[in-house]
Amino acid sequence: TLDIVEINPGYLQLIRQYPSHAGLLSNPKVSIHIDDGRRWLSRTDKKFDFILMNTTYHWRSQINNLVSREFLELCKSRLTPGGVMFYNTTGSEDVVYTAAHVFKYITRYSNFVAGSDSPFPADVETKLAALKSFYYGDTPVYELDSVSAQSLENIANSAFHENLREKILAWDNRYLITDDNLASEFKTPTQPYDPRKAWWLLLKNSHGR
Repeated sequence: TLDIVEINPGYLQLIRQYPSHAGLLSNPKVSIHIDDGRRWLSRTDKKFDFILMNTTYHWRSQINNLVSREFLELCKSRLTPGGVMFYNTTGSEDVVYTAAHVFKYITRYSNFVAGSDSPFPADVETKLAALKSFYYGDTPVYELDSVSAQSLENIANSAFHENLREKILAWDNRYLITDDNLASEFKTPTQPYDPRKAWWLLLKNSHGR
């Protein structure tokens, strides 16, 4: 079964416009909860094998509620033995550094970090078999057009099993994000201001005025 927690009810209307996703609304294995993710998780006693979170940018206001040590500890308490939390760091090494203070095993894939108290499987065949066990309805996910056999091989052969925790904890000049330490929210992207990309110009050009 799958529990989806989304704070914006507008997505329910949006999903209906996309046939490839509309089935989520009627799938008996899927429960959609319109709520704040942290609040919902704090009110349930359910345990999960996997928690996936696509967070917003690390420098946005209140994002610490979803990446702080306290929240990660809450998520950890809701995982089954061997469970994994996997979420978007949005490029913040502070987010990765904080995860390493909560979970015994930490690894990374692309812009995401994975945390668990159990080691990640290193055997390629084990990982490949797990990927092939996913289904969308009655169709194996790996047979869908969006996922090729080669991409599965690339994922399975990646170093997604390496435990990076000790290396990460040795980093210097990183913030441990807590509910009362919001320093990471005030780290803006290191991109200089470009007047050609000002909002008023983008709006003007998009409306042809």
